[in-house]
Amino acid sequence: MTANTDAADSNGPESGAAEEVRQAFSALPFNERLSTLVKVELDLLGDAAKTIVEAASKVADEIVEAVAGPEPSPTSKPEAGEQASTN
Repeated sequence: MTANTDAADSNGPESGAAEEVRQAFSALPFNERLSTLVKVELDLLGDAAKTIVEAASKVADEIVEAVAGPEPSPTSKPEAGEQASTN
């Protein structure tokens, strides 16, 4: 347990800010602590859901691109006259 607190104390300026947040949080009444924790959890769940949706969308886009194959460039399309002569 002391190893964790020693590591937290040596994190520089960020550990000071974290300690300030801990002190401010512990000064809150119980019901405000609870509602704050619920809000933080909801924010985290929203971020996680957003990340999952973005990843799934990216995978779906890659699958569509793989199935569709490469798009033909505008210069490689045959002319109307060339189509008539090959038929």
